[in-house]
Amino acid sequence: MLLEFPEYYENFHCIGGVCPDSCCAGWEVDVDAESCDYYQTVPGRFGERLRRQLISEGEERYFPLTGDRRCPFLNRENLCEIYIELGEEALCQVCTEYPRYFMEAGQYQQMDMSLSCMELSRIFFSEEGPIRYFRAEDASEGEVLSSEEEAKLAELLSLRNACIAFIQEGAETGESGDRFWDSLTEMLSAVFSEQREVWEGTAEGFLSAALSDLPQRFRRLETLDERWTDFTAALNGLLEWESAEALVSEFRLVFRTEYGRCFRRLAAYFLFRYCIDSFYEDSMADILRLLLRSLRTIELMAAVRLRQQGSYRLSDMIDTVHLFSKEVEHAEENVACFKSAEACGERILREI
Repeated sequence: MLLEFPEYYENFHCIGGVCPDSCCAGWEVDVDAESCDYYQTVPGRFGERLRRQLISEGEERYFPLTGDRRCPFLNRENLCEIYIELGEEALCQVCTEYPRYFMEAGQYQQMDMSLSCMELSRIFFSEEGPIRYFRAEDASEGEVLSSEEEAKLAELLSLRNACIAFIQEGAETGESGDRFWDSLTEMLSAVFSEQREVWEGTAEGFLSAALSDLPQRFRRLETLDERWTDFTAALNGLLEWESAEALVSEFRLVFRTEYGRCFRRLAAYFLFRYCIDSFYEDSMADILRLLLRSLRTIELMAAVRLRQQGSYRLSDMIDTVHLFSKEVEHAEENVACFKSAEACGERILREI
């Protein structure tokens, strides 16, 4: 199996109880079947507590949140009591893997990490220069692909790598937000040129259509964090008096010294994470819509925070992206909404 992963994958280490936003709070903990079977055999009072907390509904098993939205095994020091009592090997799969995730296609496995993890987001934005990607091999075997599927995968990975290289090679110190979005349009134009038989219209038209109804699209998202509700309410209030472009322009000016570096790294992150989806069921257009909408949403979130605080620093960007990832990337319905060509709100969009 050929493995591929970004440099920050190996630089991450969980900081446990000192994390400012524990992954053991805010969402229910899914329990895999193997861990569930093991928890049924744990003796003593702690075993009884495990089984008392474990909820089974059909094929779903999980630990529900407490009244203050914490895992029932997260103690006051923000440490896991399952880990303390039984050791790391007793953790269920989702707790062992997070924030890592894995995608396989034939003999290729992509390994990455989610920016919903506060510590990973800190590492991600603290690193300088373009993201480097590494390859390794292990002895595991993936599924056998047909020759047509092998060719499709090779073409997809080549296109993804070309897009990542393009968007990262253009980085400039103190780059303006406008320059970054010009580069993004150039990248779209290159994709359109490579796949002329797939695309209609222009890169500029595609970008405009993807972003034209974004605030209305927010209403379709499943809300996973109450801070997302606060953001959308504040944004709607601001949009009653001024345009989204005015808000974004103000943010780009204030954050100009870090803008290009941060947003080029973000573009590479979304391309690496999601392009593989088009091997299975999504189109490249879906992936590019997700890329554009994610970047613009992060801009809008940052612009709202700037208005609320009167300033915006790199630490704010770390938290903004962490919140975005929690809200969008951890719900399949929300990811699908950001990929969709379907019109939202009052605007009717043409599929491009």
